[in-house]
Amino acid sequence: MRKKLITFTGGAALLLMHAWSQAATDLPPSAKVDMGPVEEVCSEFTDPEWRKEQVIDGVTIQESKLCNPDNPADIAAFVKGTNGVSMETLMSTQLAADAITMSDDFDGDGDPDKIIIKLEVVELNGHSPDIKEPTTTFDIAPGIQPTFWVFAPKTRDMSTKSLYELEANPLLRAPSPVIRVEQDDVVWLVLENTHYLPHSIHQNLCHQAAPTRHHVLPLPCATAYPYPNGLARYFRR
Repeated sequence: MRKKLITFTGGAALLLMHAWSQAATDLPPSAKVDMGPVEEVCSEFTDPEWRKEQVIDGVTIQESKLCNPDNPADIAAFVKGTNGVSMETLMSTQLAADAITMSDDFDGDGDPDKIIIKLEVVELNGHSPDIKEPTTTFDIAPGIQPTFWVFAPKTRDMSTKSLYELEANPLLRAPSPVIRVEQDDVVWLVLENTHYLPHSIHQNLCHQAAPTRHHVLPLPCATAYPYPNGLARYFRR
């Protein structure tokens, strides 16, 4: 009986101690803390106007919530051709004046049916004698930057986003931008070498004649072509 009484008394004391300890450790009342101004999540190098719905040279562009949306001027030039937009719109892009030209409404539907797209080959994650790090960088995964060559629209200005960033501008990427055209359109792909040094590339194409400055090639077949400085090849699809 005495043992049970001691056990009961000790248990009651422990229960009371638990309640007293809870009362002694009550948290102070919450206080309102000034969080300060909200910082922008997206990079300041991207114009926030690009994310808004807008109409440029008759082309309606939807709103985009992305931090790095496509340049609306690029979209207008891709839809109407660099020869179909205003000079102000063209100068808001990094496209060459003859990057995409559209003409000749063959079927009478009001849209041009002859499209000439000029491409060039660009090196991503390449190396320069001036700096140790790769330049014109493009990550295929976080921190993974292999050197490779891609097709890109004929461009002008810097290949990087800015003077202070070594990241490739949005037109230079992998996979290369998709080319979408209407059925029965006549599409010419002009591949130009605008570099000072010659280089060779492999394509799914064939040719039977020696290279010339402007050489029309049929499709398809696999081979490799030398591209001296200033050479342009035309491919019809």
